[in-house]
Amino acid sequence: MARIKTAIIGCGKNANELHTPILLRHPEFIVTGTYDLVYDRAEKLAKVFYLNGHTDCKAYESSEALLATDVEYIVVLTDSVSHTKVAADCLRAGKNVLITKPWAL
Repeated sequence: MARIKTAIIGCGKNANELHTPILLRHPEFIVTGTYDLVYDRAEKLAKVFYLNGHTDCKAYESSEALLATDVEYIVVLTDSVSHTKVAADCLRAGKNVLITKPWAL
């Protein structure tokens, strides 16, 4: 079975403490990209995935660059205020989206 190419947008506490351990435990997911407004956070999270066997994982400097890739599934973990715009951008790019509540403010 092909692995689901996954990315994370928003690399803060929820990404690091909640979603990363889950994604690492499920081999059907391969994390190929991370993005955060603070590039350093995206880079650190990408390194965690890279060191855990997701060797195609890289940090992106813009959400547009990440959305231009062949990623299939995006976990949106941004602050609540930006959920709507980020999720809409992902959906317009043809990506499947997991968004945490509140889904929009």
